[in-house]
Amino acid sequence: GTVTAANEGTATITAKVSDENYARCQVTVTAAKPTLTYQTHVQTYGWQNWVGEIAISGTSGQAKRLEGIKISLGNMTSYTGSIQYRTHVQTYGWQGFVSDGQMSGTSGEAKRLEAIQIKLTGDLANDYNVYYRVHAQHFGWLGWAKNGESAGTAGYSYRLEAIQIQLVPKGQTIENTGVPFKGYLSYQTHVQTYGWQDKKHEGDISGTTGQAKRLEGICISLGSNDYQGSIQYRTHIQTYGWESGWKSNGQMSGTSGQAKRLEAIQIQLTGEMAE
Repeated sequence: GTVTAANEGTATITAKVSDENYARCQVTVTAAKPTLTYQTHVQTYGWQNWVGEIAISGTSGQAKRLEGIKISLGNMTSYTGSIQYRTHVQTYGWQGFVSDGQMSGTSGEAKRLEAIQIKLTGDLANDYNVYYRVHAQHFGWLGWAKNGESAGTAGYSYRLEAIQIQLVPKGQTIENTGVPFKGYLSYQTHVQTYGWQDKKHEGDISGTTGQAKRLEGICISLGSNDYQGSIQYRTHIQTYGWESGWKSNGQMSGTSGQAKRLEAIQIQLTGEMAE
């Protein structure tokens, strides 16, 4: 006969003629892994063919910019959810998120992609991480980013030239060979209830909106750059007022574990950076 799966798991099936005559077997049902494909729009060449996980889309050693990207999921019979992505485009900055085969970037405008963020939603996000890395002008292949992190550069005006993407089951890891994002400026905030958020980069929002959650601390850092100098900052803290000294280069300004809100901030550059 035919056995139809209802859910994931293991079932024991017994075919019985009598107490002495029977046979037994086990059937294990697992969710089918979704298929991931993507294609990029490359300077001069236009849209390349769709490729599957891990495959390189784009070019290397040809100095050709990526101008657009489409990412799609198939075989979603076992999951709900989607893949969402957005790109940082020359002149325009970060675009809004699109999903499931829609184009992010531009076509026919000669605008380079500089960075990308990709994330999963729904049940799919519970079982899989999405990893991606980019080949950036001058830097070459950067490290793997995952689940909405930025991959690429900011502040350099460098083009993306190629990308690789893969779905990795939760609990599995991949070897990372470097940082996924290079930018002049990164920052992270300590938010009421949530604690420290992930690092953000130029133009990204750190904190929350519409949730009435106070900022309690902040760290700001400068990344790779061609100039000497630092970034300094200090905050005005509930009860305490202005901090007595400036913090710099990743030090925490504010408090942690004291439930004190930040009320104001000052930020300045020093050295050649200030010039």
